[in-house]
Amino acid sequence: MTNLRVIIVGPVTVGILVLFLVIERLRPAQRRRFFAAWLSTGCPVTLLNATLVVPLVVALSLSFAEWSASHFRGSSCRVTSFLPRWLVIALIFVAMDACNWSAHLANHKVRLLWRFHELHHSQEDMSVLTVFRTHP
Repeated sequence: MTNLRVIIVGPVTVGILVLFLVIERLRPAQRRRFFAAWLSTGCPVTLLNATLVVPLVVALSLSFAEWSASHFRGSSCRVTSFLPRWLVIALIFVAMDACNWSAHLANHKVRLLWRFHELHHSQEDMSVLTVFRTHP
């Protein structure tokens, strides 16, 4: 990948999280102490994932997209060539969501995967940081 702008994804993610944390403080779904447990345990894990893992995943995704575009240039997918572009995008979106749901289901059903995934469910105080409470 030749474009290094992907590096700003981490700081942008942290900025968005800070914005949502402020909104959660102003309009909380549940009242809690300011220095709740999520602040001491959630922040370090979130910072690690937002600054290292998110940019890495974005870089890998963009690299794969660039690689596949260069290797499959000119070839058309016969299955989707007759469908409208908006429908193909909608189908891809639904397929991606189904893959995420299946992976999450596997995280709950397969004991080895659950041992890693249970960290996400160990958070007692829900906030915007809960989504990042995972093993990198």
